[in-house]
Amino acid sequence: MTGDLAIRQAVIGGLPRVVEIFDAYRQYFGQKSDPEGVEKFLFDRFEHRDSVMFVAEKDGRMLGFPHLYPLVFFPDAAARMDTERFLRRGELPR
Repeated sequence: MTGDLAIRQAVIGGLPRVVEIFDAYRQYFGQKSDPEGVEKFLFDRFEHRDSVMFVAEKDGRMLGFPHLYPLVFFPDAAARMDTERFLRRGELPR
């Protein structure tokens, strides 16, 4: 009997398995295998909460992942600079 598809958030503690599939993804797009670089990249993203990754697994096999980054849209550079200034001070513009 086959197991159910499980989707979970990837975390630092599970990096070895995530590194394997992320490195395979990079290789598919013509990059050289670099598990150490991938691990450092993902560790930094997770540690600094720059991104969120989910993994899909079935029968103990990792099938895929979305790697999501927060997106902030700034219509112009001045708006971005103003927002960054407010965020540095811990304030939100009104």
